[in-house]
Amino acid sequence: MCIYQQANLAEMLLSGDGIAKNESEASAWYAAAAQQDFTDGMLGLGGCYERGEVPSDSPDDVSEPNLALASFW
Repeated sequence: MCIYQQANLAEMLLSGDGIAKNESEASAWYAAAAQQDFTDGMLGLGGCYERGEVPSDSPDDVSEPNLALASFW
């Protein structure tokens, strides 16, 4: 899946637009796009960290807002 599709799917999952809302899955798709240096993915992932929507089983083990990681992305 290309980075544009990854970021678009993440946005749909985050908003629940046409698909069941799932913040943790959205953060995973944003992370996939961000790791490929896609700006929309970076911004989306930063927002997920800011709102604490990154699942606790992520490598960073974040389940609450993390402004340091939010500003990094």
